[in-house]
Amino acid sequence: MRLRHQAAIVCAVIIAMLSIIKNLPVMPLFHQIESGEIPHHESALLPLKGLLPKDRVIEYVSDLPEDEVKEAYYQITQYTLAPLLIDNSFEYATIIGYFSNKDSLNEFCQKYQAKVLQESTEGIYLLERSL
Repeated sequence: MRLRHQAAIVCAVIIAMLSIIKNLPVMPLFHQIESGEIPHHESALLPLKGLLPKDRVIEYVSDLPEDEVKEAYYQITQYTLAPLLIDNSFEYATIIGYFSNKDSLNEFCQKYQAKVLQESTEGIYLLERSL
């Protein structure tokens, strides 16, 4: 009986380790961005941090064309605004937007009935839309 218990424990540990490995987060993609850009992006986000609601998830959107670069800026945004929850989906009313030009910002706002609440530097905006 003792051997069966030990075998069960070993199996449980192996299964737990495999599930951890499978669910490891994607490696940070910061190498996709020039190193000088990261502090600029962080400093542009910080003025908005105090304006963000602490009790709900905040959406992140960007008009950057390359997926890996867009994901890298999303990761920097998550890191900078922690412990706030930032989600890279399209389900929430409060939005942090990173837009490379005003035309794409205006297009986004018109398409999704969003309004700019606050503009920071470096093309970062606090937006809100009704759901």
